Amino acid sequence: GLDHLLAMVAVGLLAWQMGGRARLALPATFVSVMAVGAAAAANGLSFSMASAEFGIVASVIVLGLAIALRARAPLAMAATIVGAFAFLHG
Repeated sequence: GLDHLLAMVAVGLLAWQMGGRARLALPATFVSVMAVGAAAAANGLSFSMASAEFGIVASVIVLGLAIALRARAPLAMAATIVGAFAFLHG
């Protein structure tokens, strides 16, 4: 839905804003970890719907705040956060 699209756009904007290697690393992390999350769900891993939706909404809010505040996290930290959110989106 729209929340997933917003998260993906936010990851792209954050990557562009951070520059350098983040421009490729963050979107690649999001897409690959989202695929891992989808595979895990297809193989029986499940979260309660409420906790998954909370995580998805939280991802949009946190990523939006990171963009608005022009966050400058180390690439490893940003990729870890993006990956955690991507798993929930999968």
